[in-house]
Amino acid sequence: MKKISQSIGRYYFLSLNFVVLFTAILSFGLAVQSGFVQVDTQMDLLSQRINMERRNKIKTQVESAIRLIDLERSNIQQEREKNLIEYVENAQSLILHYYENNRGNKSFTEIRQDIVELLRPIRFFEDEGYYFMFTPSGRELLYPVFPEKEGQYNLDWQDSDGTYFIREMVDLATDQRGGFIEYRISKPNSQGDRFLKNSYILYVPQLDVIIGSGYYINSVEEQAQKKAADSLEIFGANRQEIYFGASYDGTVVVGSNRGINRLTNPIGKSDEIIRALVEIAKSGGGYYQYVMPPLDEESKETIKLSYVLPYEDWQWYIGTGIYVEELSSILDSERNSLVSEVLRSLLKLLFLLVVIYGFLIVLIHRISKPIRTSTANFIEALERAVEEDVAIEVDNVNFTEFKTLAGAANEILAKKKESQQALFQKQKLEALGRLAGGVAHDINNQLTAVMGYADLLSTSKLNDEDKEYLGSLMDGAYRASDMVRELLSFARKDPAKKSRLDLHDTLSRVGQFIKRTVDKSIKFRLELTAANSMILGDDNKMYSLFLNLVINSVDAMPKGGLIMLTTQNIEDRFEVIIRDNGAGIDKENMDKIFDLYYTTKPQGKGTGLGLSLVYDTIKEHKGTIEVESEPDKGTVFTMSFPIYEEPDSGN
Repeated sequence: MKKISQSIGRYYFLSLNFVVLFTAILSFGLAVQSGFVQVDTQMDLLSQRINMERRNKIKTQVESAIRLIDLERSNIQQEREKNLIEYVENAQSLILHYYENNRGNKSFTEIRQDIVELLRPIRFFEDEGYYFMFTPSGRELLYPVFPEKEGQYNLDWQDSDGTYFIREMVDLATDQRGGFIEYRISKPNSQGDRFLKNSYILYVPQLDVIIGSGYYINSVEEQAQKKAADSLEIFGANRQEIYFGASYDGTVVVGSNRGINRLTNPIGKSDEIIRALVEIAKSGGGYYQYVMPPLDEESKETIKLSYVLPYEDWQWYIGTGIYVEELSSILDSERNSLVSEVLRSLLKLLFLLVVIYGFLIVLIHRISKPIRTSTANFIEALERAVEEDVAIEVDNVNFTEFKTLAGAANEILAKKKESQQALFQKQKLEALGRLAGGVAHDINNQLTAVMGYADLLSTSKLNDEDKEYLGSLMDGAYRASDMVRELLSFARKDPAKKSRLDLHDTLSRVGQFIKRTVDKSIKFRLELTAANSMILGDDNKMYSLFLNLVINSVDAMPKGGLIMLTTQNIEDRFEVIIRDNGAGIDKENMDKIFDLYYTTKPQGKGTGLGLSLVYDTIKEHKGTIEVESEPDKGTVFTMSFPIYEEPDSGN
């Protein structure tokens, strides 16, 4: 499938448009998420706050109900005690008045007998209240509910706890003239003798009698329970959280179905609820959430959270509660309000993002226009440069990237020219190679004859002038031979014939040749210190390599100098260093010395083939070469070759 291309300006415009649109959508999405997360967070806090407030409210209301029961109970007890005191004091006034009016007309015994009969029929406190009277010596004078005990001595009477309550009454009467006393005794028309009674007595010294009356505590408690239950129902009638309560045996004492035992007569699971509430009350009170069964045909099951406290004296629990549905309704209303507020904020944000997006699109369009213009101008300049083979004017390009591209294009054009020139040179050298291959053998044969006869002449007796001429002849012949050899090597491009080679031998032969042929002003020193000088290589090519470099050093020292050739091993490689103190190479030429046909020698003194052949030979032998040089300070060639490893013969 063919890929559709587009301009940089359009790509830039569409890319920025996408980035802006994506950023706007992402921002709006994050705002939506943040808004609703905030709603959830606020709702959680609101739910916790409302739940805590309602829980605290119903707890406070139940505590208030307990205080109300205490108050009602205390009021009834105080009122009963007050009435009791009034009844006894009225009886005292009555008998004293009778005594004062009749003591001159009747005997003391007759008066006391009349008083007994006068008080006998009097009843109060729902007929449970009556007067009793006895002497300090313990003789019972009046006991209307048990008349058979009248006339008996009662100091040895004990209540159901074994207390001599008559004696305590006598002590109280004689010491303090009267007061309240509690004891447990039987109750008329009731079974058992464990009824707690609170009596008030007074000593009447004129008649030498102790008169008193009392009330049964349980009767007062029953009255207080009814009063408290009525008050709680009235108090809670106008509130959402009404009071409820039951005794530990399951009888409803406050609320609807009052008086019905929901353990023996349950509605739904009311028996389970009451048992749970009783256990919570017995443990000191607390919260309880449950499903409230319908109490009538119009109601339905609802979830209720209640709080109960015990009223241990009566074996009751009192509580109130809230319906969870009411809390849900409140929370739903608050959530709707918060969501509406968030939606309004999001609409405002959306409108703002649309406005910003429109503004940025206009801005991006204006920004991308120069890019489109610059791109078109650059393409036009590039096409002109290719067609007319001229460099692009980098200073006229606007953007850095286009400047870089223009520089790269100019460099490509320059390399194109160099390649064309190199191709031309290569074609010339190929022709030269073919020519050199054709004539080199003939020239070399002639040079061999010349050098052979010159060598024979060197053994003859010659005068100094003849020796000088003969030396010049031999020097020219050797140099001509070297040039022929280079031409032949270049022409043939023969592959290296590699074998096990000791480079120390090769370097020694180079040294012998140099010492024999160079001027005495040039000193040559060999320091072959490498422990292992064996490589896999071509002896002829390696000999030409080192000889070429040494001759270059010789040419660089026309006024004489020192050439040092040293060897060493570094890890698994053999290293050769050729150092001279000749003219050196400047920085401009350092990167070109291995280029084909490049030479700094005067015309006619060099072909530019030597170092190129050196470089090719080193690479052919998997070696490396590095050059360090400064003008007038000499040159150092450092070459490294892999050490030859004997093949494993096996066993």
